[in-house]
Amino acid sequence: MRPNTRNKNKRQRPSQTVDSSPQILRKIYEANEVTDEDLNQLLMIHKPLCQQQETTCRVNTRDNPNCFCSLAPPPNGTRKSGLWQKTSEIIQSLGPDLSSNRRHSPQSTPAGLTNLGATCYANSILQCLYMNSPFRNAVFSLELDILNQHPVLDQIARLFAQLSASERSSVDSESFVKTLELDNEVQQDTHEFLTLLLSLLERSGVSIVQDLFRGSVSHVTTCSECGRDSEASSKVEDFYAVELNVKGIKSLDESLSDYLSLEHLDGDNQYFCGSCDARVDATRCIKLRTLPPVITFQLKRCVFLPKTTAKKKITSSFSFPRVLDMRSRLAECCESELTYELSAVLIHKGSAVNSGHYVAHIKDEKTGLWWKFDDEEVSKLGAHPFNEGSSSSSTPKC
Repeated sequence: MRPNTRNKNKRQRPSQTVDSSPQILRKIYEANEVTDEDLNQLLMIHKPLCQQQETTCRVNTRDNPNCFCSLAPPPNGTRKSGLWQKTSEIIQSLGPDLSSNRRHSPQSTPAGLTNLGATCYANSILQCLYMNSPFRNAVFSLELDILNQHPVLDQIARLFAQLSASERSSVDSESFVKTLELDNEVQQDTHEFLTLLLSLLERSGVSIVQDLFRGSVSHVTTCSECGRDSEASSKVEDFYAVELNVKGIKSLDESLSDYLSLEHLDGDNQYFCGSCDARVDATRCIKLRTLPPVITFQLKRCVFLPKTTAKKKITSSFSFPRVLDMRSRLAECCESELTYELSAVLIHKGSAVNSGHYVAHIKDEKTGLWWKFDDEEVSKLGAHPFNEGSSSSSTPKC
């Protein structure tokens, strides 16, 4: 037979030697007197103080008023609720610790932006725009009436104000993301996002985008027989970023040469010349007409594979100069200087096209120091972050 364990863990009844409450009350009634012993027995205060380290009480013992196990846990334990719950849970319920999310000086240390899920692409672009002092100053100089009429501009101004003056080490970008109706769970391409953002700003009627980022090009087709340009060649188109090939190319200088190189139209790809009234050989090229104060180069690292109908990322190294002279690249000679200094590099980490992570390396115009912006985390990179040393002739690589 199995042993009877039914009452093995059952709480023991109070000692039978102690008078029950009815008996004590009858005694007091008959004697018409209440003694200290009567009170001790009625209130059971004669019971010993429950020692938590020596007991396994999970609730207060009903027959011992000196048991507080349900109120206060043992020294090495916690409660799920109440005053003695885990300290970390109490602090977490109060919200983020503002004292631990502060930067030493808003003037010397940039602030980061919170990642709301997959918004690193937007954070990187916003930091590049904010660290560009002409763009930032133009946003801060906008009138309040204009900001009230254009929600996107208003959110950028608010975000920039927090990045500039907030003592917190990172700023919440949720309001900006909601205003643009971005899906914070879907990562987008930074170039596509920049194009969207600049187009929205341009529609607002302010000239920030045009003044800083807009240049112009012409697509020129020249007949090899009569030497005349096509009618469409005189058309000037605006651009806000120069898209450069990187496949099989190692440097920015080579990519620019490839971008402006002549394309020969012959064979099945001959050009119909209106002057010659026939299909003839021709050349086609892109000519830079005007350049903006800030040039954005978009490296086309993602290529389409016709066989698999998929995209592939080109991960080969690519070098670029710290100082770029663009005078020789213009279609027409320019006497004034067209020298550009490297100010920001936006980097996609990861080998896949539709995933990965974006960070930005940006130079502070005042101090000359470079900073790495990785969402909430901002770290100092120093004066030469691309292993180019201190020589002005050296070339950074990415």
